[in-house]
Amino acid sequence: MKMRKHLLLVTILSLLSAAVLAGCGNTGNNDSSESAAESVQSSVSESTDNSTTDESGSEANQNRNLTDQTEPKKPDPIEKMHGEWLDILYEIGCRDSADYNASEEKKTLYNILDSYIDSTDSRYEQEKEKLDSAFEYAIQVSVGGIDDREYTSELREAYPGITYDQLKKIMISDKIYGHGFFGIGPKRTYRAAIIAGVLDEDATKLTFADAKRIVSEHEDMDDIFEEFSKIQKYPDYMGGSGYATTIYRMKGLPRETITMAEFTSYVLYTKCDEYGNILEKQELYPGKS
Repeated sequence: MKMRKHLLLVTILSLLSAAVLAGCGNTGNNDSSESAAESVQSSVSESTDNSTTDESGSEANQNRNLTDQTEPKKPDPIEKMHGEWLDILYEIGCRDSADYNASEEKKTLYNILDSYIDSTDSRYEQEKEKLDSAFEYAIQVSVGGIDDREYTSELREAYPGITYDQLKKIMISDKIYGHGFFGIGPKRTYRAAIIAGVLDEDATKLTFADAKRIVSEHEDMDDIFEEFSKIQKYPDYMGGSGYATTIYRMKGLPRETITMAEFTSYVLYTKCDEYGNILEKQELYPGKS
C-alpha cells in the first residue's frame, strides 16, 4: 500500500514539475528542464521515503536552506516585453478594417524582441514562436473575429459584463502567455481579471511569507486555499490535466511561484532565475494522500 501511494505521488509530481517549469518561464534548454524536473521529483521521493523521520528533524531539514527575509525584487524584462507586444497586437486585432499584413507593426514587434533578447540567447526562438503565433492570431481576429465560442462563453460566465474587445485582448494574450500550463483556459485568473476590468493591475499578490504563514496555521487544504484567496482572489492559473492545480506567481525577479495540488494535498514553493532554472524550492505542505 505504501509503495502504491509513493508511485502515485511521484506520478503527480512529474506533472507538477512541468507546471513549475512553465511558471518559472523555463525556455529553450531541455537539459535544464529535465534536470529541474528530476530535482523536484527527487525531493518529493526523498520526503516520502523518509516519512517516518522524527518530526522536529524533518522540519529543520525542510527549512535549512530557505531564507525567510524578503528579497528586493527586480523588474522582469520578459514580462515588460510581453506587455509591449500585447498593446500592439490588441490594436491590430481591434481594427475596424482587416489588415492582412500589418507590416510596420510586425517590424516593430520584432524590434522589441531583439531589444530584449539577443538572438544567441536560448530563449530567443521560443519567444519568437510565441510572437509569430500571437501576430497571426491578431490578424485572424481582425479579419474574422473570435472563433472559440466555448472558451468565450466560459469567460463571459466568469466575468459578467465583459466586452467583446476585452475578450479579444484575453484571447490574443493567451497566444503570448498560454491558456495555462496544461492548455486549459484561464477562467477566473489574475491576468484575465485585469483585462476584464474587475481587478487593478497593482492588486495584491500572494507572497512566500504569506503562504508559509497560512500553511503553518491550517491543516486542511480547503482552508489553505480560502486563506490564499483572501490575499489574492484570482490565482495566476487554475486547472490541470485531470488534477486540480492552482498556481500563484509573484511579479518580478527572481520568479517565485506557489503551486497547490489538491489531489495530493501538496503546496510547493519555487524560486527561479530569469532563464527558468530552479534556484530554490520548499515543500510547504507535503502530500498526504
